[in-house]
Amino acid sequence: IRADVESRGLGDVYKRQLLEYLGENRLIFEEFIAANIPVLRVIPSEATYLMWVDCHPMNLDDEELKTFWVQNCRLALSDGREFGTGGSQYVRFNVACQRDSLQSVLEKMEVAFRKAGYIEGV
Repeated sequence: IRADVESRGLGDVYKRQLLEYLGENRLIFEEFIAANIPVLRVIPSEATYLMWVDCHPMNLDDEELKTFWVQNCRLALSDGREFGTGGSQYVRFNVACQRDSLQSVLEKMEVAFRKAGYIEGV
């Protein structure tokens, strides 16, 4: 497929569109977390579709944090400790997905954080 795309001169167009789409997904992710799950802090990134999230304010140890994400949010995220000692209390999200999938995950996260008492209000 790559050779076909490049032979038609579409490689640069595809790459530009993909990078734009991923950039929009990063922005959606960052803005949603800031507005709806403020206990988390997204580490800004312009170079990748992998987003680091600081979970320190949740006051859970690393194992409790991992359990929370799996049991409450139904997400198996990359544990920051896999990337070194400085990764404790961080998780890594991949936002290279369809927009509706990203939105669905974010909404489910908000519900889980609300049920767990990390977000006040209705």
